[in-house]
Amino acid sequence: MTMGSSVFVGLLAALFAAFVWALNFIVPFVIGRYSVFDLALIRFTVTGLICLAFILARQHEVRALTVRDWLLTLWLGVIGYLGYFLTLVGLRRFPESVLPCSRELDRTGSRE
Repeated sequence: MTMGSSVFVGLLAALFAAFVWALNFIVPFVIGRYSVFDLALIRFTVTGLICLAFILARQHEVRALTVRDWLLTLWLGVIGYLGYFLTLVGLRRFPESVLPCSRELDRTGSRE
């Protein structure tokens, strides 16, 4: 992969990540309210399918991994997803702690 194509792939990945992140704010208006568990289920399922596609595309490299590599990968995945999930639950449950002005906006409809 050349430097130019590497930058292009990185740019596409960043744009895709921004698009997916923006969907968090748009989807509730389209499909209605959803629970934290619904969001986690959808995100983890989609992430798992994307990772499976990468694994299938790189079967030769995957076969070269040792048991220790797989265990380390599993451990990092569990810690990462557990931390992400707990953060997501906390932020969805206590939005006032993240956005102190949200209580004022709800009460008056404006910041003043």
